[in-house]
Amino acid sequence: MPEPVSLTRPDLAVAAVAVPKASFAAAAAAFETASGVALPSGPASVTASGRTVIASGPAKFFVIASGISGWDLEKDLASAFGGLALVTDQSDGRAAFRLGGTAARAVLARGASIDLHPSVLVSGTSAVTDFAGIGAVLLAEDDGFLLLVPRSFSESFAEWIAATMRSVTAEMALAG
Repeated sequence: MPEPVSLTRPDLAVAAVAVPKASFAAAAAAFETASGVALPSGPASVTASGRTVIASGPAKFFVIASGISGWDLEKDLASAFGGLALVTDQSDGRAAFRLGGTAARAVLARGASIDLHPSVLVSGTSAVTDFAGIGAVLLAEDDGFLLLVPRSFSESFAEWIAATMRSVTAEMALAG
């Protein structure tokens, strides 16, 4: 039987991208030419060449990738945006968590300030919200959720997730 909920800490490079309004169209076109995909619009994400672009607000994005340093990701993105976007390496400032399993949604719902129903938060949807008072970037994936939290809150977040996982799992066991 699969685990009702699992938590891992993927090693990801993280970069923040902010595109000034005046250069958004040109920056988006440069990125699409360089990467082959358009920037996501609205609360969404796109993945290409092993990199996932997560919309985090109007003209603001997080880009995550594995197998590359944060510094190299920052340089690659600055080039892909044709120098028209503000790109910063956030790998040391953000901690990544991946929550999966049949009870992952129930765990997050215990501290969420948004609607996590599967009809609302489908795979590829992103949100900037908080869980138990800790700000997070959330990405719904096919098999669970990716969360980016400020590294200074990562221990508190991990403790909250672990306690909530135990609670949800115990309730499921009691329910039979």
